[in-house]
Amino acid sequence: MVALCFVLVDLKIGKLRHKDIGQMQMYVNYYDRQEKTEKE
Repeated sequence: MVALCFVLVDLKIGKLRHKDIGQMQMYVNYYDRQEKTEKE
C-alpha cells in the first residue's frame, strides 16, 4: 500500500492577520468537501 500526503500552501506577503487564517481554513474546508476521498 502506498501512503499519500497532500500539502496545501498559501503564500502570504507581510504580517499574518486573523482574516488570513480564516482564508486558509476555507481552503482546507474546500479540500475536505471536494477533493478528499472516503479512504483519506
